[in-house]
Amino acid sequence: MVGQDYEELLDAVRLTGEPFIGKQMPVLLSRTPDSPLETRYVDLIYLRIADADGQSSVIAHGNDVTESVLATQELSRAKQLLFDQFAKLPVPTYLWESREDDFVLLISNEAAVRAAPSHGSRAIGRLSRDLFPGMDAVREEMATALRDNVVVRCTAQFDGGPKLGMRRVELTIGPQQPSRVLVHAVDTTARIELEAQLRQAQKMDAVGRLAGGVAHDFNNLLTVIGAHAAFLLESLDSGDALHEDAEAIQKAGIRAAGLTRQLLAFSRKQILKPSVLDLNAVVGEMENMLRRLLGEDIEIVTRLAPIVKSVIADASQIEQVIMNLAVNGRDAMPDGGTLTISTQTMTIDESSVHSQHIVPRGEYALIEVSDTGVGMDATVKARLFEPFFTTKELGKGTGLGLATVYGVVKQSAGYILVDSTPGKGTTFRVYLPAVEPSAARDDLRVAEDSAVRGIETILLVEDEPAVREIARRILIQKGYVVLPASNGAEALATSAAFDSTIHLVISDSVMPGMTGAEVVRRLQEQRPGLKALFMSGYTDDEILRRGIVSSTAAFIQKPFMRDDFSRAVREVLDG
Repeated sequence: MVGQDYEELLDAVRLTGEPFIGKQMPVLLSRTPDSPLETRYVDLIYLRIADADGQSSVIAHGNDVTESVLATQELSRAKQLLFDQFAKLPVPTYLWESREDDFVLLISNEAAVRAAPSHGSRAIGRLSRDLFPGMDAVREEMATALRDNVVVRCTAQFDGGPKLGMRRVELTIGPQQPSRVLVHAVDTTARIELEAQLRQAQKMDAVGRLAGGVAHDFNNLLTVIGAHAAFLLESLDSGDALHEDAEAIQKAGIRAAGLTRQLLAFSRKQILKPSVLDLNAVVGEMENMLRRLLGEDIEIVTRLAPIVKSVIADASQIEQVIMNLAVNGRDAMPDGGTLTISTQTMTIDESSVHSQHIVPRGEYALIEVSDTGVGMDATVKARLFEPFFTTKELGKGTGLGLATVYGVVKQSAGYILVDSTPGKGTTFRVYLPAVEPSAARDDLRVAEDSAVRGIETILLVEDEPAVREIARRILIQKGYVVLPASNGAEALATSAAFDSTIHLVISDSVMPGMTGAEVVRRLQEQRPGLKALFMSGYTDDEILRRGIVSSTAAFIQKPFMRDDFSRAVREVLDG
């Protein structure tokens, strides 16, 4: 007998008269005379019996239950394996048992505990009505799966508490007859959010393309309108009745040009002049202006981190972002309030709660603009950056302010997030990729230069007749010799027929047939040292794709004012 002396058991039963009953006792024995010893399991009974003479003997009865024991052990191993597999399933899984008109939680796996600790191991033995009081529909689906013996798939939402918030899950409910159901719960909250963000990005991109195309056509028209208004003003005395009309036309053209710039900013289609920027310096320079702009009833608080990594962006556009966000905050606080502007360097990784699956991992310089205003609901937030969408009264705004912010941030390779609750204010977070700090910030302001006249010869290539005529007229007024051409082929022919020096070629960047890049390249092959100035109402991406501009190429964006055009020409010639 393994682990027990056989004679001692017999003696104990004979001496005490107490029977011995052993269940599934392991015994080493040989089943045949020649077979080796092996472990078998037996149920044993040792019982003392006394005869009439008072003599006693011990009766032993054994029943070999080895096969039953081995089967039970195998079943136990299988159950343990199944339990281990259940525990390690990557999907949160719950086993529920029917209990009258409800279900009680029998077990949940490790993934379920990680996903929602309050509904994990501590929830074992509790009713679903207590754990999920608002999910009667799910209980009905569980009952249906068990009653009809079918797999049921459905979706549900539940409150994961302050840390997790509202979660959306896809449930697969499988019957485990006679009274249990197995439920797999896949959290699809992040996927739903990403899908919504993708749809929004696609919509914004489509609108942006439309806005960029419209802005390009308007830029050509506004170039003509602005120049002709300037010509009229020059030809009219200030006391002339028509002078005021011409001035109104010019002012309207300037305002319209501002709108097209906003459309281009939204559609990420403006020409940027990036430099290395210190965001603390940008905010510091704007603080006094913002105080005047927002009014005395708005308290401005700045919380600038001592050290913030630099970014590469267009300084004037980042200033526009801050100003637009500040104005938006002011409008959200009609009775006054506090506007807080803060900066910091932030590293985004998988644990960053602010990224909301939107901002890729990396190091960013962060600008936060917060207000204590009325806030907004989810419906308004979903359309916040759409052009021409506004919650203001008719005539109170164009609906392009936040669209402009969105476009500038995206074109600067950044990201913008919004947190807002009705009645609790709004916070905009702008993430811009961080770079190593620069010793000095580029000065983006162009010095005023009144000496814009010249005597040089300029080859002007522009396919839009009205714009070509305006540019030719401006250049002639400034003293230049102008050789006009309506396309690339005509420009090459004009250059070949002109025996004297051509000092500068001004070319539209995108033209039918030969592009501006090709025209300039071929002209510079014929005339080494020929300088070039590109102009376009098209987009930055569009121009770069056609190889028109580099970081050092001269470029002027349509619509341009007469003096700006003259100055750009002079700078290229003198450069």
